[in-house]
Amino acid sequence: CNAPIYSALEESGYMPKVVHARDLKDIKVLVASHAQVLNAEEGKAIADFVKGGGLLIATPWLASCSPHGNALTVYPTEETGLAGLLGFKLLNASQALAKEEVTASAFGLPQLTLTSKGKDNVLDIAPDVGVLGKHKDGTPLILSRKVGKGRVVYLNFLYDWDNWWNSFHEPAREAYRKLVDAIVRSDGRVKAEYFIAFESAEPSQDNKGWWQTPLKSKPNPGESVPWWSSQLYSDPSGRIKYLAIFSDHRSPAITGRLRWRQL
Repeated sequence: CNAPIYSALEESGYMPKVVHARDLKDIKVLVASHAQVLNAEEGKAIADFVKGGGLLIATPWLASCSPHGNALTVYPTEETGLAGLLGFKLLNASQALAKEEVTASAFGLPQLTLTSKGKDNVLDIAPDVGVLGKHKDGTPLILSRKVGKGRVVYLNFLYDWDNWWNSFHEPAREAYRKLVDAIVRSDGRVKAEYFIAFESAEPSQDNKGWWQTPLKSKPNPGESVPWWSSQLYSDPSGRIKYLAIFSDHRSPAITGRLRWRQL
């Protein structure tokens, strides 16, 4: 599912958008989240994007299916040429749920505890591929490779929220957000426009209806606010911007602090 990585970007203050592989001219950071079906033209466009200076962040199952959507044993598909870009191939072993807690320290972050719900075996790793973290059995967790003027970062673990529509704060969600944010920040070209920092949360008497208020845990002060969604708009000139922050009946009473990017 793409929701966790989209939320990680949005809650960090970025404004992700969906693009086609043919529309990468002005893109600096591309996230390929579970992009299972890609053709040769799209594979070449992604490779050219990286070689020209782009940052590609990829999750499992990159070009892992045939043109008809059939899952392959080994991927990326040969016609895309993406194995040459990544510097390795993957043996598809992540179809069954296999939850584990793993720790990693990369991209300037202190040690994070990440939740993995599946991983693939990494095959034929090129000598210039850096392994920035490992699963408990030694399987690479995060891989990075410089290609041309750009870089590929591959996250070899599946993460999804535990309770879905009632999955708001959980430590693994915040850890995943911090990792994705740190990868984007490490590139240095895309800046978060703002950040909404958590201060406090308490259950409200106003939302005792459907689902009530899921509040199994709370963020630490300064972390993101997963109960709120936000969207930044602008006038046609881009000079005047409007930030919308909204929630629904599942949100507790929250106090947060809005931090704008310093220009």
